[in-house]
Amino acid sequence: MWDLFWNVLVFLSGIAIGRMQSSHSGLSNRIDHLDDLISQAYQKRDLMKREWLDAEERAETWKRRYESLVSEKESKVGS
Repeated sequence: MWDLFWNVLVFLSGIAIGRMQSSHSGLSNRIDHLDDLISQAYQKRDLMKREWLDAEERAETWKRRYESLVSEKESKVGS
């Protein structure tokens, strides 16, 4: 009789411990996934900043070219 009681008690304890471990590992996996998502968001943000700065630089280059052409044309017309 005690053997049966002991076996049932150990079995139920094993189930309870297993559930606790699985819930903690699930939480750990979710935290790791959220960390990955945050890292990806920071990488995308940094990429967008670099692309924005490159676009501004290209716009400035085109602006200088345009202004140079306009000043050349004005100097030719004024001569």
